[in-house]
Amino acid sequence: MRAGLSGGKNVAESVRTHPRLFVTLTAPSFGPVHNRPTGGGKPRPCRCGQHHSEDAAVLGTPLNPRAYDYAGAVLWNAHAGALWSRFTTYVRRELAQHLRMTQKALNVSVRVSFAKVAEYQKRGLAHFHAVVRLDGPDGHTSPPPAFATAKALTEVVHRARDRVVLTLNSDAVGDRIIRWGAEIDVREITALGDGELTDQRVASYVAKYATKSAEGSGTVDRSLVCAPCSGRGMVGDRVRDLCPHCGGTGRAASFADLRVQTHVRTMIRTAWTLGGMPEFAHLKLTKWAHMLGFRGHFSTKSRAYSTTLAHCATYAEGGASPKLKPPANAQDTRPRPLTRSSSPNPPGPSSPPATAPAKNSSPTRHATKSTALARTRNESRPKGRCGRDARRRGICTVHLLRRRCGRAAHRRMGCRQGHCMKAIGLVRLSRP
Repeated sequence: MRAGLSGGKNVAESVRTHPRLFVTLTAPSFGPVHNRPTGGGKPRPCRCGQHHSEDAAVLGTPLNPRAYDYAGAVLWNAHAGALWSRFTTYVRRELAQHLRMTQKALNVSVRVSFAKVAEYQKRGLAHFHAVVRLDGPDGHTSPPPAFATAKALTEVVHRARDRVVLTLNSDAVGDRIIRWGAEIDVREITALGDGELTDQRVASYVAKYATKSAEGSGTVDRSLVCAPCSGRGMVGDRVRDLCPHCGGTGRAASFADLRVQTHVRTMIRTAWTLGGMPEFAHLKLTKWAHMLGFRGHFSTKSRAYSTTLAHCATYAEGGASPKLKPPANAQDTRPRPLTRSSSPNPPGPSSPPATAPAKNSSPTRHATKSTALARTRNESRPKGRCGRDARRRGICTVHLLRRRCGRAAHRRMGCRQGHCMKAIGLVRLSRP
């Protein structure tokens, strides 16, 4: 993130001269909450009539919990990632319309780069802090044209924010329109020492937001889905029974046992309830109930914004890139499973080369039909799987010292898929 603001790590320092904006997108209001309003630099009393301190526990909680729209808050968190995706699309479209050119012509001359970080508010809703930058057609390596200014980008961001609208049709909670909140903060980022909001200051802000987690809103740091039953509440294949760990609820812990505020507990319960409805199954709200419905990435960037994480790791270690392919003459030292046709001691360079059998040789010509069919079944069967056929052939792929393969052996070897360990390979054992 810092490299895209001030350069470094294969990003030129000339990126500081590109038009850049620091944009804050917030969530709409789902009901009045306790807060610390300020006016003229002085704190004002809350709607409840009291002055709250900065660490007050009631900050972000609704004034009237019964009238608060918890379902709307959870659904907005679930669609926050889709709102950001459409925002980036509309910024490019509005920029092309503002400059009076087609999008194809815009892509040839200007490239819009983004980097955003999500942060939880006290009320349990996510809002985004983003860096929007105008580059040349090749990204940060090329300067933008003269007509791509920060003033034009500011107007475009406001218009794109107003255009982003998601329509949700639901029989359970009613039809809803999901969009950004009315509050938006757009400020120009200047070079070091040239203005109030410098790139170094924005980099510090972004680093602070990136290190914050959902625990800042008072929620839990683990999933509430029961691991043994995967949240289904039932265990077993043929004969299904209630999960003994969760008692059929599918939750790893009861809502009443969570050490959170009532407001956060209600949002978690709402997310879990909505996740159990078939019309919201694609949102996977039960899996992300501990995140209050938010299921997006906390930090994302566009392709040409700056460097990659792989390059950062390489830069820190001072070695070669981990994604570079090994040379062609490099020898593969990984263990290979033994097959029936392979030999543990392959012939060396001095050994005479194996000669192909003659065309009229007896073993090949007079092979029986059963042997050919067995060889065909052997080659078509996936290696590493044990079963009755493997036991009849006397080949055990589960354990070197056991002559029988079964579920018990699989469990002892830590196999959950019903497959054997590939590192052991096929080992022929004598029949008992």
